[in-house]
Amino acid sequence: MAGNVKWYHHAAALIIVAIWGVTFVSTKYLLNRGLSPVEIFIIRFSVAYAGILAVSHKKMFCNSLRDEMLAVLTGFFGGSLYFIVENIALEKSSASNISLIVCTAPVFTLLASSAINKEKISLRIFAGLMISMSGVAVLLFRNADTIHFNPAGDILALAAAFMWTAYSIILGYLSGRYGTSATAICPGRIRSGSHY
Repeated sequence: MAGNVKWYHHAAALIIVAIWGVTFVSTKYLLNRGLSPVEIFIIRFSVAYAGILAVSHKKMFCNSLRDEMLAVLTGFFGGSLYFIVENIALEKSSASNISLIVCTAPVFTLLASSAINKEKISLRIFAGLMISMSGVAVLLFRNADTIHFNPAGDILALAAAFMWTAYSIILGYLSGRYGTSATAICPGRIRSGSHY
């Protein structure tokens, strides 16, 4: 698998990470300009859904009711609740605090996935996560004046990270059954039919 990764996969990942990082600042800006967390979520969801639908527009339902309910859960945790809670957290705390806390989601996802699948976490993967988290912390808090804790906002950000963990675990199962491009339409529906 690793041998099949091309340079443009890494380039795409870097672009996505850069865009994702900008969303914290842009959401904070929109909140300061009077938009509500739910309004921002609706706009963001609509733009993302239209873009994904343009490349993933065949049948919109899963092969079984169980998978359909799991798809609904991904939409609930990852597509709706996560973004609304994150937006409310940004309303109450700084973008740097929220982005750092939300960046803990991969750690929780790794721990939850390891517990569910009874897999051991390699020292290399754990060390990589800790190094990346440390790097994020150094970048965000290099100036002590930028550290402003707000318990309500920070707890909501942590809740958002847990919601993203639930989304990731469920989506991982569905991706194995339907393929990545099919599950990209979540939140919403997953195309039935062939594996991609």
